[in-house]
Order: sequence, then structure tokens, then C-alpha cells
Amino acid sequence: MPGTPATGFGNPGSQAPALPPTVPSGNGPALQEGVCEAQRAHANPVTPDMLIVLDRSGSMEDEGRWAPSVDAVRSVTQELGDAIRFGLALFPNQDMAMNGGGLFGGGGASCTPGDVVVPVGDATAGMIGTTLDAATSRGGTPTAETLEAVLSSFGPVDLDPDAVVNPRYVLLVTDGQPTCPAGGGARTTPEDVNRSNAAIDALTQADVQTYVIGYDTAGPERVDLAAVLDGFAQRGGTGDMAHRPVEDAASLIEELRSITASAISCNLALDTAPPAPEYVQVLIDGTQVKLGDADGWEMEGDSVIRLVGAACDTLSDGGEHLLEVSVECQIVE
Repeated sequence: MPGTPATGFGNPGSQAPALPPTVPSGNGPALQEGVCEAQRAHANPVTPDMLIVLDRSGSMEDEGRWAPSVDAVRSVTQELGDAIRFGLALFPNQDMAMNGGGLFGGGGASCTPGDVVVPVGDATAGMIGTTLDAATSRGGTPTAETLEAVLSSFGPVDLDPDAVVNPRYVLLVTDGQPTCPAGGGARTTPEDVNRSNAAIDALTQADVQTYVIGYDTAGPERVDLAAVLDGFAQRGGTGDMAHRPVEDAASLIEELRSITASAISCNLALDTAPPAPEYVQVLIDGTQVKLGDADGWEMEGDSVIRLVGAACDTLSDGGEHLLEVSVECQIVE
């Protein structure tokens, strides 16, 4: 897992500054011998957005899961705050604790949908930690309505089609099946599970991938919970075919680190669009990675390089690597 602000993409100081463009823009190879001069290009990692959606229902406190969750989220957001733009949502609603008492709150408070309490942004670890310190654990599990609210505030992106869009993720941490609204905060119903599934499908369709972490999902009495969370994970668009089980603070931190490391983007935004992808050369530690190769790179739009396969794995392995990108005067073999 990357442990430096370089986010696994090598030492930024080792890359030459961008030179004035000498290659004509456009899509055709309008390059003339004796006129063109090969140039270094700035390739900046695209920082992902990750919204942590944390279950703060009564069972999290009752079973001793709340305090370890707070510690784990605080630790990971502080550790990786330079590589990922974090935000935080809590469910049930943060104000619910003032509206009722007992494990499940009072009246309808236990099913109040959660919301985004710390918007995704730069350097949010301190705010996330302060918010968690003031939060308590109580109420039911309004998973579906919370994810619907997350989509309305975090999902839509209305940008220029040529703009670079940060990869977006939801990281759902929960210890129970949905119990709201049909279950009244105290029981799970097919309606609430189906509605949660639909909310995750909607996030995926909006290009927001969802990772799922489940507390204490092992054992025969937790089979139904594990199956529901597996269904969430399979719909999340991350490639996971099952949720990620945890049992304590140490295993939660391990999974949070694993997920955030895999979410660190292998997309690189070029300062200047090349005339065509075939004229771009990409080197990692002095070794060429090839355009169109399964372990190489591909171009997204006019100015974003996306590393894939082994090339992406190399730059995400936590080590220091030298990334060199240049625009050449002839097609790169």
C-alpha cells in the first residue's frame, strides 16, 4: 500500500518539467522530420474520491464494534489522506441520537436515513476524526435510503465530456442487514434488501463503485447476513464476488488498507493532449509499457493515460517507482 504522498507513482521531483508544445495538436500524425522535438510530458495521477458509509446502528455499540470502527477509519483516512479524497456518511442520521433512547432509539428516529456528514474533499481526515468523536451508535439500519441519499449528493457528475473525472467509490461498513424502512428498524424484510440492492445498482450505473465490509459474518447464525452482503458486493462494480469479512479493529484496518490501495487511481492526466496515442512513450523504472497491451496502458479521451494489468499493479504496490512519459516525433514501436 502506498505510504508516501507520491501515491505509488514514483518521486515527482524526478520528472522533468513540461516543455512548450512542439507537436501539433489534433488526432492525426502531423509531425514533420526536423521540426518536431521529443518532449517530456507531465502525467499527474488522478486522485480518487471515496465516501466511507459507516453503520452506526445500535448493534455496533452493543456488540463492541463501534469504537474499533472509529479508530480504524480515523487511522486509514490520516494515513492515506494525501492519496485519496475521503468523505464520511453515517447511518442512521447523526441527529437521531437526540430524538430517542435505547438500542433502537424512539419513535421513527431509528430509521432516519443517514447522510453525508463530511463531504468528499482534500485533507478531510481531521474533520472525519472530529465528527466520529462526537458521534454515538444507536438505532436501526436504513441501508437503502442512506445509499439513495448518497447517490443524490455524491453520484451525479455534470461536467464537460472532455474533463478528467475522479474515480468515485463508496465504502460501506456494516454489521447487519437492512432493517428500514419496512422493517421499522428492528427486523429485515425482502423489501428493504431489494431496495438496498437497487440503490447499489444505481450507484454502479452512475460510475460509483461500492466496496462492502461486513462485521462478524461467519457462523451459521450469520449466513443470511453474509448472503445479503455478498449480493451487495456483487452489484458494486468492483469485481468482488463477496463482501469482505472483518472481526475486529485489526482486520478492519487491514481491509480498509487493501480497498483504498486498490482504489488509488492508475489514471494519469497529461497536461497537454498528444497528437495521437501512438506517439506517446510510457516507461516505468526504465522499462517500456506498451499501448494496447493487457499489462500496459490505454488512452481515455484526449489526455488521460490509464495503466492496466501489471503496469497498474506495479505503481500501486507501495514502492517508489520512476514514471516517465514523453511525446515522440514518430510512432513508438
